[in-house]
Amino acid sequence: MTSGTQQEIPWSAIFETGNAELDAQHIRLLENSNRLKNLVNKGGSWDEIRASVATLVADCIEHFQCEERVLLQTKFPRYKEHVAQHHRIVAKLQELAATVADVDGSDPQHRKMIDSLDLTLVDIIVRHDLDYKSHLLNEAGL
Repeated sequence: MTSGTQQEIPWSAIFETGNAELDAQHIRLLENSNRLKNLVNKGGSWDEIRASVATLVADCIEHFQCEERVLLQTKFPRYKEHVAQHHRIVAKLQELAATVADVDGSDPQHRKMIDSLDLTLVDIIVRHDLDYKSHLLNEAGL
C-alpha cells in the first residue's frame, strides 16, 4: 500500500465541455482512474495495477483521437497547439505505463508512481480541455 491514500476525483458539472461524447469519455477516464486508485489503496496485485494503467492510457489515446476530430470539425482556432499538447501528454503516459510494466510493484515507490497519472488526468480534463470548452459551447449555441 502507499504511504498516503489517494482520493478519488468526483465528476463535476464544471468539467463539462458541451459535447456529450467527450464528456462521456471524460467520465469514463475518471472512473478508470478512480478504479486504479482503489487498486493501489487496497494493495491490489501489481498485475491488476499494470493492466489498469494500460487500459487508462489506451482510453486517453482513444479520447484524444475523438477530441481531435471534434475540434477539427468545429474549426477550433488553436487546433494545432492542442494536438501538440496531446502528443506531449501521450508521451508522458506511455513512459509511465512502460515504467509500471517494467517493475514488479515490490517497492512502495512503484505504487506512488500512480500519483503522477492522477495529476495528468486532472491536467487533461480541467486545464487542458478548458482551452476549448468555451469554443464548443459557442458552437452549440450555449
